[in-house]
Amino acid sequence: MKSSETTTPKKLAAQTLIEAGNQLMFSNHFTGAIKEYNRAIETDNANATAYYQRGWAKLQNGDREGGICDWNTAIKLNPDYADAYADRAATRVAVNDLSAALSDYKTALQIDPAKKNTLLPIITKIENELKTTSKEKEPVDTYLEKETGMNSVSRSEFLKTIGGMALVTSALSMSGCNKIEGFNGKKGAGWGFIIDLQRCVACKACVIACKNENKTPPGVAYNMFIEEEHGEFPNTFSNYFTRPCMHCEKSSCSMVCPVSATYHREDGIVVVDYNKCIGCRYCIASCPYGARSFDYGHNYIADPNNPYNLIPSGEYNGKFGLRKDGGSPIGNVRKCMLCLHLQDEKGEYTEPPACSRTCMGKAIHFGDLKDPNGKCLVHGENLHELIARRNHHRLKEELGNEPNVYYLT
Repeated sequence: MKSSETTTPKKLAAQTLIEAGNQLMFSNHFTGAIKEYNRAIETDNANATAYYQRGWAKLQNGDREGGICDWNTAIKLNPDYADAYADRAATRVAVNDLSAALSDYKTALQIDPAKKNTLLPIITKIENELKTTSKEKEPVDTYLEKETGMNSVSRSEFLKTIGGMALVTSALSMSGCNKIEGFNGKKGAGWGFIIDLQRCVACKACVIACKNENKTPPGVAYNMFIEEEHGEFPNTFSNYFTRPCMHCEKSSCSMVCPVSATYHREDGIVVVDYNKCIGCRYCIASCPYGARSFDYGHNYIADPNNPYNLIPSGEYNGKFGLRKDGGSPIGNVRKCMLCLHLQDEKGEYTEPPACSRTCMGKAIHFGDLKDPNGKCLVHGENLHELIARRNHHRLKEELGNEPNVYYLT
């Protein structure tokens, strides 16, 4: 809030509601957070921060359009809202609107030069991408702008509130460090899924198996089961499918990571280097699939010494196996890494990822999609023959990310 502005009871009441919403965001209660931000806006409809924070809550609650609409409003009410420009830029990368994203990032940097270390690497990546791209795709999504709002609390201050920025200084200083040693995978491979929607029985065993294998905490999910209902009663029909990370060959998440914490291994798996991640969440905003989660540090059982909380995860072969307060992966973004801890020293899988080997309908096939003779590591079918024989599609393929998950229809 500018020093020349008067702090009124209305503004103070709105700020209290915003802080309540922030705490609910911290607890992964995004719907509850949205309600608190709604109340803040009703109290002070000129509060840009309320719109900005509600935008993040909507985004993480699956309403991308609503989130962008709120960020547009925050910018309209406070044209100097650098964080809103930077986050909106990340979502524009998600829909391949790189020119608009570049403009937003440059505006954010002009408003707040202190963001130089964070934004310049992203700006450089986008400029290089635009130079090598002969024809840009039209943006897939368009968003309406609303009116009202005003600025008071920045996104960085919110991240400090939730503890996510505690790692920023040290992580930025490590931005030149090497990737996690020994985890580059099998050169030239292209691990991915072929998911048969006709065989899927919606049992959700893949989701449970993923949670059990990776010991993910509350609010962090590597594999989600999406259920959609269409039409109006009584003429309705449902779509449902499992949604892991797509491990895109041209991932928007890696483009917006300012410290290259998200990167592509030599075997095509897109991973997160927890040693480098600063918790900025740009990658969450830029992922068109909603396949990323932020680790706020929650446990299923309050007592940190409970044996259940002390079961290590196999991620990176146990390198980040046990979550501890103040250390990675707490305060980092997390995602499906194709159970890479199940690989041997040659980058071959000793057993397939948990979701695929647990599927009772035999709907999930996994293997090296770049190998013309690649076999499903679960059922033995030739992967390329599976795709050739059946109609298939990839989610949001028009965005140009080239996902490595195929759905057989």
